[in-house]
Amino acid sequence: MGKVANGITTVHLSYVRERTGHALIGARQWIPAEHIGDPVKSLVMGLPGDLVFRTKGQLAIDICTEAFTDDARFDFLCGDEVYGSCTELREFLEDRSQGYVLRVPSSFRLTLAAGITVTRAQAVTRLLKDARSGQSGSEEDDGMRHVTATFELRLYGLRSVVRPGVRGGPSKAERR
Repeated sequence: MGKVANGITTVHLSYVRERTGHALIGARQWIPAEHIGDPVKSLVMGLPGDLVFRTKGQLAIDICTEAFTDDARFDFLCGDEVYGSCTELREFLEDRSQGYVLRVPSSFRLTLAAGITVTRAQAVTRLLKDARSGQSGSEEDDGMRHVTATFELRLYGLRSVVRPGVRGGPSKAERR
């Protein structure tokens, strides 16, 4: 029980306040599509016959929708690469001017203020190079300063920090 192979994983929302504590305020069970699509596994697991597969990002949207409906307010929401890779979740949060910090894979593409597109890995390399040299001045550097303002570099990787009006990832036109 509790193993990914069993399909017993959860998507959850915790409310956290520094020096105050935290509380689990929403959760959904995530079940792999293979389990839902296999009639024998579904029967053995006791899954409802009309259960429809939802991605972890979609479940996160469901949980956040309920929290927002209940008037919960967050400084920002956090998640790992599963959630950072979910365009639907990022757009949902951006449409509500909700700040978030979501890990993104190194192949995640960013469009900088100057219209230059780079991967997260390229942005990190450039940020480290700029930090060491302390130089800037070109239009591309202006774009990198934009990335610096909207991305936070940590020892464990770059995390997308999106504030209202600032977007990361591919544009709607690029996704078509």
